[in-house]
Amino acid sequence: MSRLSLFCFLILVALCNAQSAIDMTHVVSEEDTLVWPGGTKFNHTEIYHGEYVMEDGSSYYVESNQFAQTEHLGTHLDAPAHFNRGSWRVHEIPFKRLMGEACVVDIENRAATDYDAMLMVSDLEAWEETNGQIPDSAIVLMYSGNGKYFGNRTRYFGFPPGVNGDSREDVIHIHFPGLHPEAAEWLVKNRNIYGIGVDTPSTDYGQAPDFPVHQIMAKANIYNLENLANVDKLPARGYMIYAMVHKIKNGSGGPARVFAQPMQSAGSGMPQSKVILTSLTSIVLLCLSNKR
Repeated sequence: MSRLSLFCFLILVALCNAQSAIDMTHVVSEEDTLVWPGGTKFNHTEIYHGEYVMEDGSSYYVESNQFAQTEHLGTHLDAPAHFNRGSWRVHEIPFKRLMGEACVVDIENRAATDYDAMLMVSDLEAWEETNGQIPDSAIVLMYSGNGKYFGNRTRYFGFPPGVNGDSREDVIHIHFPGLHPEAAEWLVKNRNIYGIGVDTPSTDYGQAPDFPVHQIMAKANIYNLENLANVDKLPARGYMIYAMVHKIKNGSGGPARVFAQPMQSAGSGMPQSKVILTSLTSIVLLCLSNKR
């Protein structure tokens, strides 16, 4: 390999590894997955693990299991129908709406000392002053820092000492950050977004009595993403969010594999995939030209 060919190869490797996707989904398990107070826990049952013997005496290894869970457990999507009759159920959400640019609004400093902190209209306005207007088809994410407590039921839900959260009546004791209803109204009236997401159990803060943010978003056919992981790894903007929800007919929500992918190479204004393809084409042509 010539020096130029080696150089071209190294550039290609660098381009492909410069930015990577971010998994924003918590692992679902019987031990660690948190459910809403009084909710049904995740259940995973082994059906068959072992060697399956054929009639001719040969065998092969196979595993098969079954699981059961509520729609709204772990990292999941709330369909608009969850809080508004006549709005989209899971299977009715247009596929293109399950992806959009992530706009991450950081309220971590406030949430660190106030379990009931809320994302306000002023936070959205301040975000836009720094990052530009929230674009059409965006997915607005609240980063509170609460996601690092996922697995610690008491801290994640903000239960006071002595409350285990197993009863539906324990809902009155939960404390965690969410969006203020006025911020939700502002987004619906002023911006054309596809969804909102949080690193907490709900887009409404813990002490919201009637889930006003859910109601506001549902009426506008905007979905919620809840219990997101790794929101802290995203910049304010520049990533696409993909919310691959289980396509349940008539579902009010469902488990989702949510991930983020870099939108573009820094400052190029071009999607990263096109940057890599264009660069690869140029490199190949350059290497072929060098051979001649």
